[in-house]
Amino acid sequence: MFLEIPQGLVISFDGNVQRTQIEIHGTYNTFVNCGSQYAIWHQFPSAIRYAIKDIDSGEIYMSINNELSISPSGNQIYEAYSKKECGKVVSESFSMILSDIYFVSPPKTPIKNLEISCSYYNTRSNAVKILNTSLLLKSF
Repeated sequence: MFLEIPQGLVISFDGNVQRTQIEIHGTYNTFVNCGSQYAIWHQFPSAIRYAIKDIDSGEIYMSINNELSISPSGNQIYEAYSKKECGKVVSESFSMILSDIYFVSPPKTPIKNLEISCSYYNTRSNAVKILNTSLLLKSF
C-alpha cells in the first residue's frame, strides 16, 4: 500500500484586486528530507521561475533566473535551516506582484490577456488566466 503525498506548486489570482497591481498567491508543498531544509528553502520564493504567455500572440516570456549557487551567509545559515520542519510534507506560501518580476526579453507593450504559471525545483504549477488587463513586463 502506498501513501499518496500531496506535493506540488499551486498558484491563484484574486480577481478582486486592482488591475494595476496583479498579485499571484501560491503554495509549494514538498516532502523535505531531514538535512535538506537549506537546499529546498534557502532560495524560496526568490528562485521561483515565472512563465507568462501572451494569449493574443502566443509568445511565452520567462522570468530571470535568480538562483544562486553559494550562500553569502556562511556556515551558521545551515544551522538555522536545520531547525525547520523535515521528514514530512512541508508547505510554504508566497505571493508576488507580477509587475515586480524581471523577465528575459519582454515585449515593450503591455500584455492584455495572459496565462501565468511558475516552477520551482522542477515542479510546475497550474496555469492561471488573467484577461482584460494591462501588464507591462519588467526587464533590466
